Amino acid sequence: LYCFYCKRHFEECHYTFSFNIEQFREMFAFAGWSLVGNLGFSFKDQLSNILLNLFFGTVVNAARGISVQVGSLINSFSANFMMAMNPQITKSYAVGDLYRSKELVYAGCRFSFYLLAVISLPIMINITYILNLWLVEVPQYTDIFLILTIVCNLLYAISSPLTTAMQATGRIKWFQVIICIVMLTELPIAYLLLSIGYPPYSVLYASLFVTLLGVLIRIVLISRILPIYEIRYYVTHIFSKNILIVFITYCIAYILHKKMEQDSFFTAVLSSFILELILFSLSYLCGLSSTERYVVNQKL
Repeated sequence: LYCFYCKRHFEECHYTFSFNIEQFREMFAFAGWSLVGNLGFSFKDQLSNILLNLFFGTVVNAARGISVQVGSLINSFSANFMMAMNPQITKSYAVGDLYRSKELVYAGCRFSFYLLAVISLPIMINITYILNLWLVEVPQYTDIFLILTIVCNLLYAISSPLTTAMQATGRIKWFQVIICIVMLTELPIAYLLLSIGYPPYSVLYASLFVTLLGVLIRIVLISRILPIYEIRYYVTHIFSKNILIVFITYCIAYILHKKMEQDSFFTAVLSSFILELILFSLSYLCGLSSTERYVVNQKL
């Protein structure tokens, strides 16, 4: 049906046989190196599960599986935003408007991070109540696994648009190779921690370290290819500022939550409302650039 519709309504959608070996080689290389990077992520996650099973058995795997499931659902919220942003980043680079492409990348780093925080922080604050309400019998360590998974997702969201900018250049060979190697270093670190007696969730300490290292590598590599991206600006005005705003919001909300009575629906709603109010205020006043605040005002 898609083919039929496009053939009827778009005159450029008609099949003619042609084969351009140079174009094919370029596309195949891009797809191949992208596969290398994605394999790093896949092996990292799956082999971490195998490690947990070897050391602790299937019960811990259940806790890990629940955290991954919830983390993926939360992550899709900001991923949908980036789905709309990514084509604009690529198009701006393709037409030679590097400044607009850079501004879109920086805006994407901020907005995707804050959008993910909007969903993530209330869950982190009310983790015990939510898990007991949902699962009743909660596997041990599920709360810690989920919190650390959310933190990893937040760190990844703050650098995901940099990957889009790198892919727009087409020069992704060494980027994907380095990222793949870095992602796989999580496994020996996790194995070492487990073998010397650390608890099951220590595998996510390794994941946090690797994710943070991946953020730094992305900004360094893109700045080498496109000097318009400044490492110092990204670290001080985007990464550090975003992390600080979310950390302050979480600390205030956590203290207020602890001062309330036992976990209940009312406590969860009230603490979430206060948290979102603080997060929106800080991110709007301190986290966004003047241009981004203007865009938000226009949308509102």
